[in-house]
Amino acid sequence: MLCGADNTIMRTTSEIARQMVEVLEEIRDELPPEEEKARYPFTELERKRRKVKERLRELPRYVERAVDMITFEDKGLGRPRKLDLV
Repeated sequence: MLCGADNTIMRTTSEIARQMVEVLEEIRDELPPEEEKARYPFTELERKRRKVKERLRELPRYVERAVDMITFEDKGLGRPRKLDLV
C-alpha cells in the first residue's frame, strides 16, 4: 500500500500532468492542420543554391570588370596652378 504522503505526491503529479496535457491540447488546436502546412520547397532551394554557386564562380570576373571601370586622375606635385582668365 501507498503511504499518505506518496498519494499526495502522486495526486499532485497527476494534476500537473493533466494541466500540462490540457495546455498542449490548446496549443495543438491553435496550430493549422497537417494538410494546410506548406511543404519544405527543396527543389526551389536547390535551384537557388545552384544560381548562387554559379554567380560566386563568376565573382572574380565581376570584380575585375568593376576595377577596370575605375579611373584615376594624376595630380601633380606641389601647389595647384592658378587659372588666369586674362
